[in-house]
Amino acid sequence: MTIGERIAASRKAQHLSQTQLAERMRVSFQAVSGWERDDYLPDTEKMIRLAECLKTSVGFLLGEKETSFPNGGTVRFFDVERMYTQVRAAANAKQLMQTARALSFASQMHKGQKRKGIEEVPYMIHPLMITCHALAMGLDDDELLAAALLHDVVEDCSVSPEQLPVSKTVQKIVSLLSFRIGMGESKEAAKQRYYSIIRENPLAAIIKVLDRCNNISSMANGFEKERMVEYIQETEQFVLPLLVDIKERYPQYYNAAFLIKYHMLSVLESLKRFL
Repeated sequence: MTIGERIAASRKAQHLSQTQLAERMRVSFQAVSGWERDDYLPDTEKMIRLAECLKTSVGFLLGEKETSFPNGGTVRFFDVERMYTQVRAAANAKQLMQTARALSFASQMHKGQKRKGIEEVPYMIHPLMITCHALAMGLDDDELLAAALLHDVVEDCSVSPEQLPVSKTVQKIVSLLSFRIGMGESKEAAKQRYYSIIRENPLAAIIKVLDRCNNISSMANGFEKERMVEYIQETEQFVLPLLVDIKERYPQYYNAAFLIKYHMLSVLESLKRFL
């Protein structure tokens, strides 16, 4: 059940019409109709008021569940359907046309794929999580969000950047984020080249650190110990310095880089104590 469907069901359970609910909420009929169609979401203040009017909880309306996830870890605290609705609602409300197209295309390309080591978790949870992470930090640039949604499509779905239904700028960002090892090139040299190129593009750089932040937060569920150690070493060698570069070179992302670095260091130091 989507957020809009939960709002509609709760409204009907209270025997309210859309017009009556709109009057209680002091919003237009069109606003209530839009919420129920999942065109966009109420803001935080309205969501709290909506839960009160419908005699339910914000958690219920958002689809949160009080349960444990023994095989899914932290990734299972976030629902694909809910995040899809959140991103689609943001794209509609802010008229983010690139993001809307990217959301549909990424969902189609990643359909049926699962997160490595967590067979019951859809792969789409990963691009959705980093996109929602960006939105939560106030990063609502259309090209940034579109590239975040598409960042793994070229690597994982046998699609070229030119086939992506987005602008050439977004295609370029996704291309930069797609790791490749050139003919006769060592993996280490490829990484050096990869991060060096990403460093020169502010959108690619911030997406890369969001990507790594999400991956290290969930890798305990899907990585063997040796792979975790390797991933931590790569993060310390390449990604943490990239965060420093972002803070120094791209002041528009200073606050986001600070929050991401705090999160990443907290996770890394916790994991290292158990390895």
